[in-house]
Amino acid sequence: MNAMKARSKNAAFKDGDGSSRVAAIKKEMMDKAKGQDEPAGGEGEEDRENVELDENNEPVQRNSFEKAITLYTLQDKIKRQPEMYRDEFHTHMRIFQEKLAAFKESPAKKDEQLEDYCKFMAHISGVYREDVAEFLCHELINVLQQYYSILNPSVRLSFVTALKIQRGKDVVSPSVVLPVLLKLFRCEDKGLRKFLHSIIVSDLKKLNQNHKVQNINRKLQTFIFQML
Repeated sequence: MNAMKARSKNAAFKDGDGSSRVAAIKKEMMDKAKGQDEPAGGEGEEDRENVELDENNEPVQRNSFEKAITLYTLQDKIKRQPEMYRDEFHTHMRIFQEKLAAFKESPAKKDEQLEDYCKFMAHISGVYREDVAEFLCHELINVLQQYYSILNPSVRLSFVTALKIQRGKDVVSPSVVLPVLLKLFRCEDKGLRKFLHSIIVSDLKKLNQNHKVQNINRKLQTFIFQML
């Protein structure tokens, strides 16, 4: 009797029910194998979400040195121990110069990495004054004077912010920076003009706080009259 039941089950397995069961088992095995190849818990999608993208929605290419330490972290370390991090500074200075040269080939584009480097260099310009202060100021002013009307608003604002930081550290002369800032009032950018106004007024108040700085005041007056 048991033998007959076994033969009956085997027969059913070979017929329609058995074929369906085999197919289901094969599908389950294939699904498991596929699941092992794919990242668990949606990690692949999470990694893609964490990839830094540029303005064209393409992955930002950074070299291993740039990935090793953020500019903000390095900025803090440089201020604390400038001699210990001089080599890192020189490496980042070369990277900044390369990025700036590439930017000048297409000055209308948005470049967040260059913006970060400008602010970074401005913050440490008081530490490595001889290496950074005059060079950075000269480059920023040249770009602003030549391309101010076509610069991306974010880039333009970052360049102005970098000059403001340098003025706050008193590593560049107001007679060099302020005329350029006044010229930027020609830009059709309400937010920028408001920012420029606050910078210029604040700087002039500090300069004339204890005594009037007549030579700078005269230069600015002459420049303003020429603009009018």
